[in-house]
Amino acid sequence: MLFKLALATVLLGYGSAYGAEIFANDLVEKAKAEGEVVWYSTLPLPETQAWAALFTKKYGIKVSLFRAGATAMTQKLQTEIPAGRWGFDVVMNRASNLELYRRKNWLQKMNYPERHRFLDGFMDPDDYWAAYYIQFWSVAYNTNMVKPNDLPKSYEELAHPKWKDKLTMDEQDVDLYATWLKLMGRDKGREWFKKLVANGLRPRRGHTMEAQLVSAGEFALGISAYASVIENIRAKGAPIDWVAFEPVPVNVLAWGIGAKPPHPNAARLFLYWGLSVEGLKAMNEISDRVPARRDVPIKNKRLERMMQWKLAPVDMAIADRYAEYNQEFLALLGLKN
Repeated sequence: MLFKLALATVLLGYGSAYGAEIFANDLVEKAKAEGEVVWYSTLPLPETQAWAALFTKKYGIKVSLFRAGATAMTQKLQTEIPAGRWGFDVVMNRASNLELYRRKNWLQKMNYPERHRFLDGFMDPDDYWAAYYIQFWSVAYNTNMVKPNDLPKSYEELAHPKWKDKLTMDEQDVDLYATWLKLMGRDKGREWFKKLVANGLRPRRGHTMEAQLVSAGEFALGISAYASVIENIRAKGAPIDWVAFEPVPVNVLAWGIGAKPPHPNAARLFLYWGLSVEGLKAMNEISDRVPARRDVPIKNKRLERMMQWKLAPVDMAIADRYAEYNQEFLALLGLKN
């Protein structure tokens, strides 16, 4: 028994309590017998493939992938599950979407034993989803077009006429819109956003696209940029950087196990490995994404310092009125739902 406990610790990089839990249920052996895990991911495909390959190399379990954006992922589940098709084992999306899935009974409890190692507020208190990583929403700027003295110092300054027709954002960021309303107050925040649109805010789809357009000079500022995405592009020599304003809005990217997974043991092992120090460190090495787990080193020191700032994670209460927020957000942007 002691040998098994020690072996579990080596395999998963956890403490003995976690190792005991794994081997008491023969989880690794059962997962290997299933031989496959189906992962519905919202990560960019190269990251998804690189990270899944590490799990396969470690356990010999195939990871079958489906990749889609946040909105498309929810649409896929809304089509499949009512038709009785449970094609996924593990699903990833924004935490607000995972909360919607939980409320629709599309997820099961994770029974995850190391919840205490994560930042407060980044795990579902009822144990149905966990933060895989967090994203600091920031304002990206083209360093050839915006000089340091001209940088905005608050979100309110983004409505200044000098930024007319120079702003873009991800048209899927209803979570950020809801967070802005909470931080500013609903009426004030809504009026501020209307000013941005009147000032020529032009939405585009995807944070990577947002960053690429700013670095290419099509826009001076990207107001919903993920700091880690900008860091990756900046490291390659692109003329782009970012600033953030406290309290910093933080998007929570989460995942959970389907209520009826085709491979239940492989699903649990995959999720547990993904939340381990080993799994999250690998994710950070691949893409600079910031884990919400306290004991995982962060290679990018600018992002590491952000962990000490005042953070404002997406309020899961958005799930109560998600359709309303989304309809309002898209209507203000002049887009159809």
